[in-house]
Amino acid sequence: EFSFVVPANATQATVFHLLAGLGELWTDDFSLIQTVVTPPPPVGNNLILNPSVETNDGTKPLNWLSNSWGSNKALFEYVNEGQDGNQSLKVTVSDFVDGDAKWYPTPINASEDATYSVSNYYKSTTPSDTYIQFQMDDGTYSYLLLGSNPASAQWKKAQYSFVVPHGVLNLAIFHELAPT
Repeated sequence: EFSFVVPANATQATVFHLLAGLGELWTDDFSLIQTVVTPPPPVGNNLILNPSVETNDGTKPLNWLSNSWGSNKALFEYVNEGQDGNQSLKVTVSDFVDGDAKWYPTPINASEDATYSVSNYYKSTTPSDTYIQFQMDDGTYSYLLLGSNPASAQWKKAQYSFVVPHGVLNLAIFHELAPT
């Protein structure tokens, strides 16, 4: 049994069982059932859904994505150790040459020229960076480094403010391990 979350704005999903090499494959009795798990609403003025990652689909938090790129090995974990609840997100990077790996909340619609404040608690064994990814109205992406965060064995708060430039559709918040 497998579960997946349909990406925002998806209009169609195709489910298939793939044989990616030599061999044989038998399939029978397929099933696709929609399960609905409602995330908690934003807390106060917080625009991030499920900010403490407590609501999940059984294996991962709702309204959160993970991504890595470049030449590295990333392990994404949803762990039972939270700063203000029971859950948190962990990424471990090994065999690093270049790129990054991160968990991040689903992109948020942004208002041009508006000032936003972003914060989160983190623990890390190495320095990390906080970025904002802007998706522009022409389909391109732009990145803003908000700041670098020192390694911390205890939960530490990172907090920054920024102004949204013209032509932005949405933004995503990335707190990722810094290249070393």
